[in-house]
Amino acid sequence: DEDASNTYSFTHALVRDAAYGSLLRKRRRELHGTIAEALRGRDSAHDRALPELLAHHLTAANRPLDAAPYWLAAGQRAMERAAVSEATTHLAKGLEALADAPEGAQRAQLQLELTFSQATMLQGTLGHGAPQVGDAFSRARELSEAVGDTAMLLKVLPGLGQFYIPRGGAELATELNARTIALAEEARNPVVQSHAYRGRGFMLALQGHLRDAMDNIDRAIECLTVDTDPSHQYIVHPLLFAQTWQAMLLSWQGHVDEARRIQHEILERCLADGHPYIVQSAYAYTALLAEVWEDVEAVLEASSEHVALGERFPNPLYGAMGLMHHGWAVARQGNSEAGIQEFLEGLAGFRATGSRATLPMYLGLLGSLYLEAGDVDASRETVDELFDVVEATQERSALPEALRLRAEAAHLEGDDPTAVATAHGALALAWKQGAGGWELLCAHSLALFTKDRAAATELSTTLDRLHGGQDTPLVVRATALRDELAGTLA
Repeated sequence: DEDASNTYSFTHALVRDAAYGSLLRKRRRELHGTIAEALRGRDSAHDRALPELLAHHLTAANRPLDAAPYWLAAGQRAMERAAVSEATTHLAKGLEALADAPEGAQRAQLQLELTFSQATMLQGTLGHGAPQVGDAFSRARELSEAVGDTAMLLKVLPGLGQFYIPRGGAELATELNARTIALAEEARNPVVQSHAYRGRGFMLALQGHLRDAMDNIDRAIECLTVDTDPSHQYIVHPLLFAQTWQAMLLSWQGHVDEARRIQHEILERCLADGHPYIVQSAYAYTALLAEVWEDVEAVLEASSEHVALGERFPNPLYGAMGLMHHGWAVARQGNSEAGIQEFLEGLAGFRATGSRATLPMYLGLLGSLYLEAGDVDASRETVDELFDVVEATQERSALPEALRLRAEAAHLEGDDPTAVATAHGALALAWKQGAGGWELLCAHSLALFTKDRAAATELSTTLDRLHGGQDTPLVVRATALRDELAGTLA
């Protein structure tokens, strides 16, 4: 029938299976091939609408080299809809089909494209440091080098470098970033240069080298004359992710108003984009930025939207982050038990991804919640783990807060000499890192412990170095203490 609108179906699945089973294997393949060619002959729009159907028939027709591009298209299309399980299945079927294909350049190229798509999908759903991410990017690197595909290698190396960062492989990540930048400059590929600079900036930020990190993030942003890269469009948005870390670094350095302005613009753009994973990422970093300045209402608003969206479009990494942020806000509103329980649920999900990037930061948030709840032992245990993770990953940006929490615990237990000495160490480290937000927290704790003129002066000086944020709860609290001490010490 020439009318493409006509369709036929069996009255029962068992009838269909019986009819199919009665066919010889050769005849099945012939029929699948005929169906595939009929579908391909209709129009290209049908190919785009149902690539998995074509892939299925071409695979069953024993034409794996023809089927693989359609499995790839089906996987990418599923990711556009945030259908992770479906995307995983399609990409795996593509690689499985190629296992039966004859060796050669075409097979290797298709394996590379499918493996790279797997790697970027896993990176966006499990995080940079998940073992599965490293395995996929390593395999993609092997394939790209084997086929001599420099363009694909330029996309693979930044992802592999970012895998090593939270796993204590700073030297290897630095080497990979340097190679990527050199190749990208030679190829005049600004998008890949941006990925490499962003990866280096991300690594330096986690290590506590905030000024150098900002230089690299700024270069990453400057490289991008357009704000999209189709190969990363739905998982890791290059410009928005670089700008997110620009906002985070500005916040940590004490440029509060500028950081909030940038992050607000990022959230608005992500909401306009509409892809649920990009939106969840924006909500997560909006909350993380607000937590530094103890803006509970802002964290609650962002995390509530985040959790609701995550229920509709599950994502292991971002879902876990959403629960931790929401639990933090609930606990800070006074419901410590429920908030900490939700935070722990999110932390368990975060650990399950295998990623450790920013884990010390989240452990610091949990340690502070335990202290507020009066559970000094649980706080100490959490902070001890934080130090262990930092030793393994070299993520030293969380150390000022870890030291401050130890000082707070000592103060609560009446050991003020230890509290004051530890707070001084935390303050010195925050100043060395250029972390104005952590510096203010440390100066506030020290002033509370001693209530002497030196600590009051340090608190006042730290407040004066801030750029904005006068309405944030942390700055309001620190300003009130400064004014109180100014009156009693006058």
